[in-house]
Amino acid sequence: MNGHDGGAPQGQDSSDHADWLRELQRRGAVDERRRQRWLEQQLHDQSTLLGLLVDLADSATAVVLETTSGHRHGGVVALVGIDVVVLTNGDRTTVVALAAIGAIRSTGPRRLTSGADGEHSADVTMLELLGDRLDERPEVTISWAGGQRANGRLVAVGHDVVTVHATGDEVRSVHVAAESIVDVTID
Repeated sequence: MNGHDGGAPQGQDSSDHADWLRELQRRGAVDERRRQRWLEQQLHDQSTLLGLLVDLADSATAVVLETTSGHRHGGVVALVGIDVVVLTNGDRTTVVALAAIGAIRSTGPRRLTSGADGEHSADVTMLELLGDRLDERPEVTISWAGGQRANGRLVAVGHDVVTVHATGDEVRSVHVAAESIVDVTID
């Protein structure tokens, strides 16, 4: 090759020139794939769970959240709060503590992106969200650390406790420490 015209072969037939052009195109494609992988790796290296959840909320991607207590909740990420993520699935709303998320699985063909932004989408806590629904006295399933659950009506949201009147043969109150709440499904 000759350096006078950017490395094009001199005095060769057209097939050599075509081979040379194909080789340059192949190298360019390889370099572009390497660059793309490098950029994706940079994005993954800077990712945060909070940023990923905000990206999922922005894109309305269907996911399955797996909690550290083994529960699985499917739906679309509707909101990411200070300590909570809200999933919607039809008429059902599930509130999951951020600290209780073990894994996120995508249910669609789209690959999960890695969010680098660490900002939540709403300045709201789990207790505030539950308190907003209190007037409705909704039926809920509340679970807490250790895998325990209670079904019933949401009747009180205190400073650090949530109270449900459990359904069954007799009404009994279940008081759950707010810090131990894993998830609350509101029907």
